[in-house]
Amino acid sequence: MNIRVLYNVFLVRLGIRHILPSDYINEIRVTENNDPMVQLLADDSLVRTDGKVFWGRKGMIERLLKATKEVSQKGCRLWIYQMYRSPQTQANRRNELYEQLKQKYPDYDETKIHRLLNIGIAGVGGGHQTGGAVDLGLCDNEGRELDMGTQYLEHNPKTKTRCKTLNEENRRNRRILIDAMQRAGFVNYPAEWWHFSYGDKMWAAYSNKKSAFYDIVKC
Repeated sequence: MNIRVLYNVFLVRLGIRHILPSDYINEIRVTENNDPMVQLLADDSLVRTDGKVFWGRKGMIERLLKATKEVSQKGCRLWIYQMYRSPQTQANRRNELYEQLKQKYPDYDETKIHRLLNIGIAGVGGGHQTGGAVDLGLCDNEGRELDMGTQYLEHNPKTKTRCKTLNEENRRNRRILIDAMQRAGFVNYPAEWWHFSYGDKMWAAYSNKKSAFYDIVKC
């Protein structure tokens, strides 16, 4: 690992920067604990899924259900956007976005296209392929989505979790979500307010742990 990567890691540990280098996260060792994949089964009064079926690691989902009870005390429900995505599904999504970017920016070279691609979607092998990651927001008890500052998958300066230009409502809603998820054992990806993980490489990196215990699940 080169000096520049380690220097940026050092800045994150000092609190000067917030986002760890991807090269550092990718180097985290994984010792698979064989935690099974299970379906999210939750009371509709606590979680909004819009009828979608979500799967994740058993330990991750147990912690997610702990977070649902905490946000319910604030008059909110968790709105699940995404959990497990297979490696093939992730590859297909990247290919689709790549083609869309090529059409939208015909004058861009491959370097610029791939920079936009990596901003818009993670590569194959990320947390969603381990069953340890979840994308989510908040809604009220009637199922109305709460304003988090941006829409899910909307990438702009306000997408960063610690954006300083959010209004009071946005900050309050993000704090409810972050506090509940962190107390349940998750870490947030600072570049995306909606992305949380447990047990994968990102979780290990931001928790300053030497290894992860959820590896890629091919199913």
